Amino acid sequence: MKLAIFQSQPVRADKKANLARLREVANVAALAGADILVCSELYLTRYNTGDETHELAEPLDGPSVTEAQNIAADTGCAIVLGYPEAADATVYNSAVMIGGDGAILANYRKINLFGDAEKSLFSVGHSVPTIPYKGRKIALGICYDIEIPEFGRQATADGADLLLVPTANMAPYWQVPKTMLRARALENNITTAYANLHGHDETYEYTGMSCVVAPDGTDLARAGHQSECLLVVDIGDRA
Repeated sequence: MKLAIFQSQPVRADKKANLARLREVANVAALAGADILVCSELYLTRYNTGDETHELAEPLDGPSVTEAQNIAADTGCAIVLGYPEAADATVYNSAVMIGGDGAILANYRKINLFGDAEKSLFSVGHSVPTIPYKGRKIALGICYDIEIPEFGRQATADGADLLLVPTANMAPYWQVPKTMLRARALENNITTAYANLHGHDETYEYTGMSCVVAPDGTDLARAGHQSECLLVVDIGDRA
């Protein structure tokens, strides 16, 4: 299996522009032979949209996820897309996994919300899906989830051998991508992929360093922290 990890800085609140860029990147990933493209946390709208978040949120069957399904089907590359999900009269920080045929495989709602800002905007999710796909069993997490040891432990207890993590990790938490990702992969014997933001917004400096870490805790690939990057990594067969 090949993974494509897209380190990006989406356009604030511009879903149309971000989906257009997603299509471009998915085409490149597919040409490189990637089976799955993983984007950052809340890629659809950008992270840190504040009071606009609820206005920007869409249901799982809304136009933006539908367009992402079209992109996956057109390129044959599965997509993990972070987005603000409107559901149950509330909003979740969610990540949807779409298969290479355009079918929705799973929708994960972030369980471990980070800080007062996220807790004021989003409701808490309740379960972690495990998704059989191309010989692997995949779990989804979002950003702060990976900093909770029990999260990775539960994913592996459920049979996952690949953990895909859209994220928006910011300074001063430089050791999360450098140390925690390697620790989570090693302690759980699970391949872990981390798709982060880079650059600055009105509030945060993002740490970048998107990566794919092998079950032995070593890097298979790692981006820098200052620029957009697409990593394409062959992770081999099931560990």
